[in-house]
Amino acid sequence: MASTRRIGITPREKKEIAIPVARRLRTDVLEFGFKRSLFDVVSYDDDENLLRIVECKITSRITNIGGTFGQLLAYTALISSNGKDFLEAVLHEKRWNIPLNTITRMLESKTIPVAFYVAFRKQDVEDKKIS
Repeated sequence: MASTRRIGITPREKKEIAIPVARRLRTDVLEFGFKRSLFDVVSYDDDENLLRIVECKITSRITNIGGTFGQLLAYTALISSNGKDFLEAVLHEKRWNIPLNTITRMLESKTIPVAFYVAFRKQDVEDKKIS
């Protein structure tokens, strides 16, 4: 009898990582959709005037771990080429208290300060020598 392998993870499993990450970043923005992409966790850091985007993965396969970092490159390109629309969409989704002069500076400079992160379960990466 052939063995079956489950492909993908359930939304519940994904939230096992995303919810603690969102709590740590003090945000409630989970699964923010933009231009056919789905960002797992998005937060705004008032102290650093910085958007934080976290991609959450449950995988122990080294190729999938590497692919997650490639996904962040795609997100970088998406935001770079659609910055104003992205900022508008994320501000509409979550009414952060970002000072108007900060938003104006982002729009005028065409620069949105963003930090990207990847969140894995500890048991998925601890033996991979990448943590």
